[in-house]
Amino acid sequence: MTQSSLLSKDSIRPVFLALLITSYHHDAAVQRTIDMVRSSRFFNPESPEYGHLFLYVIDNGRTLGERDEWNLRIVPNRNTGGSGGFGRGIEEVRKNVATYPVTHIIFMDDDAETDVDVLYRTYDVLQQLKEEIRDSVIAGRMYDARRRELQYTACEIWNRGNLRHVEFNMPDADIPADEVSAVEGEYTGWWYAVYPWSFVKDNDPLPFFLHCDDVEYGLRFNRMVPLSRRTEHPIIVKGIQVWHEIAADRPSKLINEYYDRRNPLIVNSLYDLLPDMDALYSDWFDSITKAHVENDYQTEYYRIRAFLDFLRGRSWLCRVDSEKNHESLRQHKSSRFENAILWRLTRRVFRKRQKSGWNWEES
Repeated sequence: MTQSSLLSKDSIRPVFLALLITSYHHDAAVQRTIDMVRSSRFFNPESPEYGHLFLYVIDNGRTLGERDEWNLRIVPNRNTGGSGGFGRGIEEVRKNVATYPVTHIIFMDDDAETDVDVLYRTYDVLQQLKEEIRDSVIAGRMYDARRRELQYTACEIWNRGNLRHVEFNMPDADIPADEVSAVEGEYTGWWYAVYPWSFVKDNDPLPFFLHCDDVEYGLRFNRMVPLSRRTEHPIIVKGIQVWHEIAADRPSKLINEYYDRRNPLIVNSLYDLLPDMDALYSDWFDSITKAHVENDYQTEYYRIRAFLDFLRGRSWLCRVDSEKNHESLRQHKSSRFENAILWRLTRRVFRKRQKSGWNWEES
């Protein structure tokens, strides 16, 4: 789809934005964003855009203080991770929606850098979206924070967890100046993602703590919102973008070996993308055997726990204290003897689930 098929200047739709940021100890970056928004036309009483953007900052690090103004709210929160912070932000929007109308939510990472023109452009595009695609998602392009003229990705294709980046590593100069299009992507990362409130108001992120919350949310949106109200793929726009660190610049054994193994299993289970149970077990067992042979018992432990916690199902994920679980995992020092016991326990749980025709969502 092209710009002419997506936008119409004949009928301008009313748009009210809620910009939602989850913060954890990125105080300087968040303060820059707050200052940028407060100096924008959205906060200028003499501007026609005044009152059309409300800023919510959910402060998981509890270092930014607390503010409750009519167009800016900073909410101290427990460290419930990105998904927990965004979920708390949605709760705050719901509380406020009776006095402050909302048509769209912008999810944005605390360490993403952007400029005020991105907000203006987002507002303008949403105003001009044709009625038949009024509930479409806009994907903010992600540029490499180290190589600022290089787009890392426009949006994402899940591909069962083997991610494919759309327009991967594309120089800015190669992107047409007037591009507004719906690209072949499945979802957008929450470095900058624009969703219709009509969907968000009834849909909370799964409490993943870190990673894959944006994946599952995007796939859920695709399943629940009919094509009669949206484009098939997220809309990308030249100039709606952020600069952000790429994942390779932020290595973490806990994230890589626990969250990036547990959460994709959950997503693939929800959307019927898992291999058969025997193949699933074989892949997991090979991964822990490799770590064990290399005497990397911490990695082995995280891989065992990721699989075990996946097997515990939705009920466990939704009742566990994600902050305490994360801290326990972070501080845990494993041994080969503990791992030997734990992987046998996990195998027993797996066999029980396999026999019962187990479903992650219903457990």
